[in-house]
Amino acid sequence: MCGWKKNRASLTLSRRKLNGRRQCFRANSRKKFTAYKKVRLMNDTPAEKTRIDADMPVTPVTVHAQYVKDFSFENPNAPDSLRPGSGRPEMDVNIVLDANKINDDTNPDLYETALTLTVKSTREGQTMFIAEIVYAALVTVKGIPDSQVRSILYIDVPQMLFPFARHMIANAVTGGGFPPLLLNPIDFRHMYAQSAKKNAA
Repeated sequence: MCGWKKNRASLTLSRRKLNGRRQCFRANSRKKFTAYKKVRLMNDTPAEKTRIDADMPVTPVTVHAQYVKDFSFENPNAPDSLRPGSGRPEMDVNIVLDANKINDDTNPDLYETALTLTVKSTREGQTMFIAEIVYAALVTVKGIPDSQVRSILYIDVPQMLFPFARHMIANAVTGGGFPPLLLNPIDFRHMYAQSAKKNAA
């Protein structure tokens, strides 16, 4: 691609305390796929496979690349922070989204969405760790009205990126000597609606 330039727009989402599982958004072009369904017979014979052919629905998003733009992990008080303590650790999670139009001569519908995930843990006023990642995707969004492009960039694409960013943060926390970190899924649609409502006020 040639002559990429960025027109930056940003959306900062509120802080939340989170723990939990992951969810994922998949964006794919139209293609055939084959699924198999297990059928258990009444006489307890081995399960049979039934072939189901279907068309995958067309989505307006094409993902060209996913990549880490920045990553850091701080463990400033180790090894003292690794010792058992009487207080319960507090977790602060912050998410910032940036969406940029990429000017490209061959693709007028090219965008970048970057998700910044910051996790800070403290116990009894002492910092245990600070982990931060900027994880991004280069996508094409077309076939929908311009008014809907922004919601795709701030809802659907971050929904796809978050599980990958969360996984890398969790690995860093475990590598730092702390228990596994489990972050709850993020409702980006609700957070986008809240931000839009706040900006309109």
